[in-house]
Amino acid sequence: MRVRALARWLADSRGVLVTSSTSFANPAVTLARGFTTTFAGIAINHVPAFVIAQIIGALGAAAISGVLFSSAISERQEAGDATQAIAPGE
Repeated sequence: MRVRALARWLADSRGVLVTSSTSFANPAVTLARGFTTTFAGIAINHVPAFVIAQIIGALGAAAISGVLFSSAISERQEAGDATQAIAPGE
């Protein structure tokens, strides 16, 4: 139970702990900031590298989640209710 709570906190807090409110966490925001001329913008020729890094990060996070929650996913699939969300405390 505590591991799930910690994992949920880490997932929810990632944006606060790791990124700023003007982060490049969203490819659409990255593209938009590539067209700005402010100090917070980025050079448009750097946008593809940022987007590739975001995609690699998303795929890595999906892989890690799959490993961490593989037993829960397997249990749901065996029970025939794999489409149901896993509620806290289950």
